[in-house]
Amino acid sequence: MLILKNPRKVLQLMALICICSIANIGVAKDIPVTQYTIKQRSTIKIDILPKGSYLHIGDITAGQVLVNLKHNKKYLVPTTSMQQGDIVKFSIEGANAYLLLQEYNNFLLGGDYCVFQIYSEISLKQPEAPKPTLKKENDSV
Repeated sequence: MLILKNPRKVLQLMALICICSIANIGVAKDIPVTQYTIKQRSTIKIDILPKGSYLHIGDITAGQVLVNLKHNKKYLVPTTSMQQGDIVKFSIEGANAYLLLQEYNNFLLGGDYCVFQIYSEISLKQPEAPKPTLKKENDSV
C-alpha cells in the first residue's frame, strides 16, 4: 500500500495516472474471446496474450486436469485442478482475464484433449453490433 503525506506528491501521482490513462500507457488491451484446443501433457503458446505466454496441461483423468498458465516463466495461473466449466481469473498487464475449461475429452486409448477459452472483462462488456432491419414494401414511412 502506498501512503503519501505530501500534497504535492499526491497531485503529481494523480496527474501521472491521468496522463497514463489518456495515453493508454499501462492499460491492458482487450483480449478477445479466443478458443484453444490442447492435447494432454502438452504446452501451447497463447498468441492473444503478450509474447512469452504458455498454457500447459497434464494428464486428463477422473474428470479433471492440472493446468497452469505462464508468462515469461511467471505463473499467471499456478498449477490448478480444473473440471469442465471451471473458470480461473488471472491478471495480465493490469486487466482481469479468465481461463475457462470449456470441454475435455478423455478417450480410452489416447487422443485426450481439452478446449479452453481465454477472454477479458472488456470483451464481455462490448455491445453487439446492431442488426439491420429490413423494411417491407407496404410499411409506411
